[in-house]
Amino acid sequence: MIEEQARVVAVQGERVWVEAIKQSACGSCSARGGCGTSVLGKVLGVKSVRVEVDPDQIRNLRLDEQVWIAIEEGELVQGTLWLYGLPLLFLLGGALLGTLVAPQFGIHPDLAAVLAAGLGLGGALLLLRRRLQPRALPRILRRVAVDYVQLSPLQS
Repeated sequence: MIEEQARVVAVQGERVWVEAIKQSACGSCSARGGCGTSVLGKVLGVKSVRVEVDPDQIRNLRLDEQVWIAIEEGELVQGTLWLYGLPLLFLLGGALLGTLVAPQFGIHPDLAAVLAAGLGLGGALLLLRRRLQPRALPRILRRVAVDYVQLSPLQS
């Protein structure tokens, strides 16, 4: 299970949105001082990701409250495969199909391949839009514990 700390940014009835800061692996890498990826990350700045979460086990969340969210590794891997694999498969399949049927329609094979590849890619994106509707939203695991320190008044 992959866990990340996030901040509640919207609550509408039973729907909750949180915002998490994108983390890179640069913080734990020993070569971060001289790495191009680290420099690029500093130039592009810190970005946040807003996602809807399943507040199934935690109720009465407030805005700006810090929580721990989690998603199963299997769900993440499966979603990634669908998101990258299906468009590539449809793109290549469309190009191959376009090349094969071009002589029957009297179209240049390269033109038919490009048109069919575009149609295949568009079809894959439409299919993904339906397929990747949130089935398994990230879950809220727990609230972040906040330690309140009692400050003593300054003594004169």
